[in-house]
Amino acid sequence: MMLSTEINRICPTNPGMNDRIRTKALDMHNYRRSNLAQGKVRKIYGRFLPSAANMIRLRYDCELETSARMSVNRCTESPDTSLPGNIQENIHGIKKNAARYRVDAMDMAVKYWWSQVRKVDGIGMAVTYRAMHMQSTISYFTRMAWATTQFIGCAVSVRELCGDTWYVACHYRPGGNIVGDVVYEKGTPCSMCSMGFFCNPMDLCTAVTSFE
Repeated sequence: MMLSTEINRICPTNPGMNDRIRTKALDMHNYRRSNLAQGKVRKIYGRFLPSAANMIRLRYDCELETSARMSVNRCTESPDTSLPGNIQENIHGIKKNAARYRVDAMDMAVKYWWSQVRKVDGIGMAVTYRAMHMQSTISYFTRMAWATTQFIGCAVSVRELCGDTWYVACHYRPGGNIVGDVVYEKGTPCSMCSMGFFCNPMDLCTAVTSFE
């Protein structure tokens, strides 16, 4: 669905963002999480990652958007070290001559983060996050793919800031990338959804309260 760049109904008290960018970010994340849940995601060298039994459908969160907006306004790809421990961040810079509009920058950033699963030797078939992954770009992918993360909020810097670069950030809560934990539980999609969740047509565990 095409949304006007002027529509701001999802987070009406948040200036500088619009529903088209929000919807783009959320839909792109859940589409990729669905593919992972269904065992359709290839890792480097062509093997498919196992299907996920507990992959949650992300919901959009306006407070996370606010913190993401603060991050992009710093005009740097360096991580925001002031974030609470339960929030994880992906951030990426996109040259403005490569992305005409902010929604295009969001599209390119999400694709870049997810593509790391095919570009670097990262998560094994046990899908365990290890200490060696902390300094690898595979961490972009695992933040997006962490099964028990429930909320996302994203932002793109406004045109007047950051010179020739768009900065794009997404914040995730509860954040993943916990050393020694699995990114997700392997198994039949939705076979390990928690109480209060149902399986939606995308094979994602969906909170009953988020049914639309």
